[in-house]
Amino acid sequence: MVLVGGQSTYLYGNNGQITLNSNIYAICRTWNLKFGNKLKEEPVFGTDIPIINTEEYHGEFSMEVIASSENSAANENFTKLIVPVNGVVQPINFVLVAKDNQNNARTWTWTGALFPGPACEIVGQGPQVIVAKLSGLFNARPIFT
Repeated sequence: MVLVGGQSTYLYGNNGQITLNSNIYAICRTWNLKFGNKLKEEPVFGTDIPIINTEEYHGEFSMEVIASSENSAANENFTKLIVPVNGVVQPINFVLVAKDNQNNARTWTWTGALFPGPACEIVGQGPQVIVAKLSGLFNARPIFT
């Protein structure tokens, strides 16, 4: 019997892996996904309770990836991911996999573009590691499996 919320079922951040355009970045140390429909309150005469309208979908993400000299990924230089092609910043395919201590996985898959500025920020302060901070917008709803 599985105990809901039990010790063996929660997902560990250190068992997470992020993939950008099929390139695995095992040294992604933080990620943050925010998505959903925007809501707008419309005041109504004679009451203090507004009508809440559902508006367009909006999703954004951010992550920090430790810079590496391994060259294990074709786009290790993150600036390659934000160079427009024919005037358009190209979408990137993202996959985030997290596992519990029983090796059961949950996967978030989404497509997005690195934006808004700065879409890529390189931060270093020695003796600490150099970190690339990436941010962007979803161009579709993420899929969770």
